[in-house]
Amino acid sequence: MKNKSFVSMLEMITVVVVLYVAFGIFFPGFSYKTKWSEALLLQTARDAMLTADRIGKLHEYSFNPTSLQNFLSGVITNESIISWSNTEGAVKSQVVIACNCTNDQMVRLNSWMVGLSINGRQINTEQCYTNLEFINPCIVSSDVLVIWGEKDLSSPVYYSTLQEYLKGDGGIVEIADFSRQLDPVQTGIFGLKDGGAWGSPTADIVIKPATASSTTYQAYKTYINGLKGNSTIPEFCYHSTTKKIIPLDGDNSKILVRVDNDPSASCVIFNSTRITWIADFTNNIYNYNHTKLLTSLLLTASNKKIKATSLSNIRTGYITSYINVKNTDMFEVYKLDLGLGYPY
Repeated sequence: MKNKSFVSMLEMITVVVVLYVAFGIFFPGFSYKTKWSEALLLQTARDAMLTADRIGKLHEYSFNPTSLQNFLSGVITNESIISWSNTEGAVKSQVVIACNCTNDQMVRLNSWMVGLSINGRQINTEQCYTNLEFINPCIVSSDVLVIWGEKDLSSPVYYSTLQEYLKGDGGIVEIADFSRQLDPVQTGIFGLKDGGAWGSPTADIVIKPATASSTTYQAYKTYINGLKGNSTIPEFCYHSTTKKIIPLDGDNSKILVRVDNDPSASCVIFNSTRITWIADFTNNIYNYNHTKLLTSLLLTASNKKIKATSLSNIRTGYITSYINVKNTDMFEVYKLDLGLGYPY
């Protein structure tokens, strides 16, 4: 009798457990998880950038990490929040130039780019020498590649190296005159074509782009209005004694500087905003306008993206973007990304 009672009790307990489990499966309990911590990050980032903009400090904070951190430490009361920032669309404060050129050319290039300033922000440059046979540490770390002088680039290895480099965000500026037939790099990478006889040019013209979407617009505005004041026409196209060069596809809107009496005869051609050819003005008498023009081309072609901070060690993080405009001595538009997150 006792055994039967025990069995009955065991059966009842089993039934209760089964019913409890079934009830939990078919009628789960309601739970609500708030997103207040995530909302706080987004709200804090937005308020911080609006405040920085309204006090006129956003441009400074965009390019000075120390000033930004000092500002954020005063407006963010939650000590567990960490921050980081990136900019995109503006010339970097530190531009790395890979140069396939002679030591003398590197010295001259360095001297021309000393003391650069955009909207009160100092632009520093550093150089490294590179060959063009393969992708190497100098090229990989650079923001723009300079190829100076007429070179035989007909070997497929050069074309391959330059194509591989352009898969990144860096640009290429070539400084060269041509006395022989153009090779596949000149046609395929730089978009150049032999234009035949020069004719009798008498002066050079800097072409104002028709629209802001033109490939020459950034370089034009940098040369004309930025970098230590206004500029005049750098006369060097009509001095050339080598081949007349024209755009391969016949698109004259890619020309920034040309001679006065021939719309296609040029000495500065863009194949894109990141790929530019300029005639070697150092083969003739040159002045500040020539070197400033080259500097404008280098800054235009250079990589304007900063590698994003990895979020792998952050539990929760959000990036808030803000478009800023600065026009002290040159119209500059860029995007600031401010990231806030919780490490644990």
